Amino acid sequence: SPNWIVARLMTVYVEMFRNVPVLLWIVFAMAILIETLPSPRDFRGDDAAASMVLNDSVAITNRGFYVPEPLFSRSLGDIHLLGTSPLRFDISLDLVVLLAVLIAGIVTARLIARRADRIQAATGDRPRTLWYEIAVIAVPVLVMLVILGFHLGYPALKGFNFDGGTHLRNSLIAL
Repeated sequence: SPNWIVARLMTVYVEMFRNVPVLLWIVFAMAILIETLPSPRDFRGDDAAASMVLNDSVAITNRGFYVPEPLFSRSLGDIHLLGTSPLRFDISLDLVVLLAVLIAGIVTARLIARRADRIQAATGDRPRTLWYEIAVIAVPVLVMLVILGFHLGYPALKGFNFDGGTHLRNSLIAL
């Protein structure tokens, strides 16, 4: 910039932020999260020093973020892959079914959009398809969630840490 003040401020910005390695920023963010956030014991008692946020559904602590986890009361179970190998892992059939329904909805929405393109090319008038596309994606997914008995499992303080919910570690948040 020809403006001397703006040029110097941008130089400081580049030198301070852009030239610092990303790993150093991650370590810095991790240190801030660990040192400034309350520990789980601060959530204990009637006169607690810390409280959960978002209608008591999310706990932000120096150990990580505890958020509600998706649960299914009528689960389809899991598929166990790689048998007894040390690399063994499970895949939730609920997730597989929901992803299949979502992909089928997206493909159907694309077919609706292509049909609208053909009609527009033939007649010059484009039919309105937005609500149809949203419906073919959202309605089947919502129906599957109802069929599978979707509900949320909230984190709760038990002992010295939170139990339930999904634990997002500070190392993940720092990324």
